[in-house]
Amino acid sequence: RQLARSGRELAGPVVVVGAPDDAGPYARAWGVDPVVPSDVEAILGGNQVEAVATKRGKLPARLVALAPTPAPASELARQAGCAVAWDGRGFPVVRDVEGRAGTGPWIVWACGQVAGVGSDASSDDGDRIADAILRHERGRGP
Repeated sequence: RQLARSGRELAGPVVVVGAPDDAGPYARAWGVDPVVPSDVEAILGGNQVEAVATKRGKLPARLVALAPTPAPASELARQAGCAVAWDGRGFPVVRDVEGRAGTGPWIVWACGQVAGVGSDASSDDGDRIADAILRHERGRGP
C-alpha cells in the first residue's frame, strides 16, 4: 500500500515473511509464497537487501515484507488495572463472559482482538459485548 501511495514501483523480487494465515494475502498480492518465520536464517545485504537465507536456500529479495501474527494491544487496559494472560501470541485482556475486564472507579469492557478474539470473529464479539454494556446501563436506572 505504501508503495502504491508513493507512486513508485519496486524493481526486484519480494519475500513475505509470516505465518500463511497472516502473510498469505500479502504474499499473493506480490505473486509469491509466504516464508514462515522459523525458516528464515538471515536477511542478507549491505546498504540494501539482496536476499533472504532460509533453511531451504537463498531467496533473492529487494524487499522483505514482514507480516507478523497480530497480537493484542492491551497496554491501555493494563494501565487501567486489567489483568492480561499470555495466549501464545501476546497478552489479551482477561474478561468475564459479558466482557468486563476490570473495575475500579470505572468499568473496563474488552472485546475483539484486545481480548484475544480473532479478526474474523471480532465484529460478532463487539456486538455481544455492546449488548452486555447496554443491559448493564439499563439496569443502573436514571
